[in-house]
Amino acid sequence: MTSRVRLSGLLLSFAAAAIVTGCSAHTDDLNGTWTGTDTLSDGTQLSDTVTLTADNSTITGTVVASLNGVVIYSGTVNGTYSNPTFTFTMTVTAGGVTNQPSCSLQFSSGSATFVNSNSGSTSPSKTLTGTFVVTPGSNCTIGQTTDTFMWTMAG
Repeated sequence: MTSRVRLSGLLLSFAAAAIVTGCSAHTDDLNGTWTGTDTLSDGTQLSDTVTLTADNSTITGTVVASLNGVVIYSGTVNGTYSNPTFTFTMTVTAGGVTNQPSCSLQFSSGSATFVNSNSGSTSPSKTLTGTFVVTPGSNCTIGQTTDTFMWTMAG
């Protein structure tokens, strides 16, 4: 009976450790600065810098997009992460679009797949690949677009 109680306690300890370890792995996956490309529906390719901070499965951060070295817009990122899927929205408030002080942008339906190529790789990296829909406010010259993106972070 005593060995059965010890075994049950040991199994419970392993289960608790697995749960805690699983949660921390999710938090660490997306933390950091991501860079990459964002391709608009018309083929225009922007360069993105996205900085993400994770608090358990809640993700927040910032995004800056540029074209030929000139910032086009900057805004915020809010989402959730459940390995391997990052679901998010991005918001660019009025004043966040270069040369369009009254323009705001809403990025919806953001979804990315996370891939970690760190194990056994000579050039380790993490990748987020996905899509989002950009909807401009009424004071924008930018049209609605569905973008595809690929952001990477060195391991």
